Amino acid sequence: MCTGTLTWRSAYSVKRSLSDGTDENAPPEVSYIPQSYLEEICNEVNNLPGGAFDRELKSVIFSHVSEDKKLGTASLDDLLEFQTEALQQRLETLRVELTEINRSILDLEQRGSDTNRQMLLNLKAGKDRELIAHDGVKPSTVAKPETDEAQQAAMEVISGQIAAANRERDELNKVIKAAGLDQKSAAARIASAERVMQQLRNFEAAHRTLLANVKADCEVLGLDPEVLASIKVNDKPVTDANKAAKALSEEQTKVVLASDARAETLRIEVDRLTRELDAPNSAYQRYVEALRLWTEKREALVGSAERRESLSFYEQQIKDLDSLPDALKKAREVRSEKVEEIFEQIEEIVHCYRKLYHPVQEFILRNQVANQKLHLE
Repeated sequence: MCTGTLTWRSAYSVKRSLSDGTDENAPPEVSYIPQSYLEEICNEVNNLPGGAFDRELKSVIFSHVSEDKKLGTASLDDLLEFQTEALQQRLETLRVELTEINRSILDLEQRGSDTNRQMLLNLKAGKDRELIAHDGVKPSTVAKPETDEAQQAAMEVISGQIAAANRERDELNKVIKAAGLDQKSAAARIASAERVMQQLRNFEAAHRTLLANVKADCEVLGLDPEVLASIKVNDKPVTDANKAAKALSEEQTKVVLASDARAETLRIEVDRLTRELDAPNSAYQRYVEALRLWTEKREALVGSAERRESLSFYEQQIKDLDSLPDALKKAREVRSEKVEEIFEQIEEIVHCYRKLYHPVQEFILRNQVANQKLHLE
């Protein structure tokens, strides 16, 4: 019977015969790299991340990390994730901010483009033509009729009633317009309040996430995360502002409904009174009513800088184009600063990789054969 003796460097000896079986449950006491496996990973094309060579390289690098610096991790990927997690989170935040800046720049570029300028000029020209056409259909003037004193006195009473109703209608139109502006302002305030409250909720959620993320590290340090970072959110002012805006919106909605109803009642009354007039006075009152409607439509066409699709709105949009170059320049400067922040963050992450890959890099630089074979830099 052939018996062999294997003596380890520690002086521990093991005797085995060729006929002895192998205990498959015994822990491995020696490992080696088969030649076929070595050739496979060394000949791998492009050394792609996640490939056999990449996995083996990471395994070798991790084996050279001292136990105290492994920080309880089981692989190089886990260690890198542990060391760069906070940096990666900050990097992701910066990239989101950069995306928003790019969106604003794209918006400014689109608004300042020749295409957009020409579109606004065309829209303004269309409104100019519409206004000219509207001015062309202004009701022809009808002179106030003169009759005998007795008949004129009766007509004057009816005309006075019509004039009073029309004055009230004019006042109601002003009330409706003012209420509409208040509704628009209230809607903007409600939307802003809800955005602020959502941002506050996001901030609180981010704070809870932060505490959860640092909890394990704080336990190692014997620290209470709540002591390191605490916040106090007071949403009462914005909640009160939101309630006030909603109350204003509801109040103005009631004002508009009541005013519309009253204006319709007055219109019917004016129509009834007009029918009581003689032909000349009736024609005059119809002219007055037509002029009122024509004036209202003209005011709507001219509009204001805040009223979309009005002439004044397009004129203001064209005027605002002159300030776009400065706004675009400033936005691009902000983007450059943000890009610098991103690259600084990436450099910190790269530094973590360099520290861990340094032993292998030194080996490659010292070993010309390895450098030529593996083509690593």
